[in-house]
Amino acid sequence: MTARRPKSVEAAVRRDLARMSAKQVGAQAALTEMALRLARAIDGWEVGTTNSAAAFSAMTKAHQELRATLAALMEVASDADDGFEARMSTPVRDASQS
Repeated sequence: MTARRPKSVEAAVRRDLARMSAKQVGAQAALTEMALRLARAIDGWEVGTTNSAAAFSAMTKAHQELRATLAALMEVASDADDGFEARMSTPVRDASQS
C-alpha cells in the first residue's frame, strides 16, 4: 500500500499544526485530529466538485468548523506556551524558614 499524499487543504493544515507546537497537550490531540479530518473532507469535496446545494452547504459548514477548530488549537497552544510548566517546576523557598 502506498502512502496517501495530502491534498492542498490538508497539507496547509499540517504545516500550520507543525508551526503551532510539536507537543500535544490536553485537548490539543483531539483538536488536531478533528482539524485533519475536516481538511481531508474539504479536499474530497473540492476534488469531487458538485453543484448540489446540499454538498455546497456541507462544505461551507466544514470550512467554518475547520476555522473554529484551528482557532481553538491556537488558543490551546498559546496556553501551553505561557510558561506555566516552567513556573510550576521552579522551586519556591518558604520565607519563614530562612
